[in-house]
Amino acid sequence: MNCLVKNFLFAIVTGALLSLCAGCGKSSSPKTELDSCMANLKLIGLALRGYASDHSEKFPAPNGAEGLKVLLQRKYLEDASVLHCPACKEKGSDSYFYIGGLDENVEAETPLVICRNHGKDVLNVVYVHGGAVQVPGNKISSLFSKPEIRKGIPKESWAYIEKICSSDPK
Repeated sequence: MNCLVKNFLFAIVTGALLSLCAGCGKSSSPKTELDSCMANLKLIGLALRGYASDHSEKFPAPNGAEGLKVLLQRKYLEDASVLHCPACKEKGSDSYFYIGGLDENVEAETPLVICRNHGKDVLNVVYVHGGAVQVPGNKISSLFSKPEIRKGIPKESWAYIEKICSSDPK
């Protein structure tokens, strides 16, 4: 009887371990990647707001990855993996488009960070006010169309924004 109980427990533990590992090695679903990306962007948004709070309401100046890396260097973010979208298959690439040089006094709905790694149908966006939302992928140009948004963006960032708007979604 004792041997039967041991074999039964072994079968249960083995089955549980196999079911846990059933997804090992498989890529994430697009929905999971989208949700993980949104979680990353919320953390980045909080880190950017913290940085601006400590730096006269100004966000890090450099556009792109360089501006986001300031958050790691100054310890506003601890984990570098947060700066990489789970849907971006190109390791070491810039996953997120960050528009640097803004301050908290611009229009609250000015895009600060944009992810285009989820195909042409969806964008994940962090706004200056700190909110992270999903918007339709075909709306990228309209993110910058309001005059009150346009006037708050530094001139040196416009070439970078054009690059964002013209880049192919991944």
